[in-house]
Amino acid sequence: MKIKFNSRKIADNCTLIAYFLILIISFLGILAIADGIFNWDILSQRIERLAYLFISASIVIIIGSFLISLMVNMNSMSRSLENIDSNLKNGNGEIN
Repeated sequence: MKIKFNSRKIADNCTLIAYFLILIISFLGILAIADGIFNWDILSQRIERLAYLFISASIVIIIGSFLISLMVNMNSMSRSLENIDSNLKNGNGEIN
């Protein structure tokens, strides 16, 4: 069984999700550092635990998105190299 999917769209979506989550984590990280330095106590203990859960889950999603994007792009590169190799073996010397 062969599953067809748009690899470029998957890679683009994974990259967009990772960028968005990295921006949110960066903002929350700056707030957490400022909270620790200045003892602001911005969030209650309960909400702070939820924030840590969100940050942890986001890191796992970012790593997963990176790996999916890496696999899709490696697959695209291998297909391109196979096309180049087959064109060179046919002797026409043209790359499509």
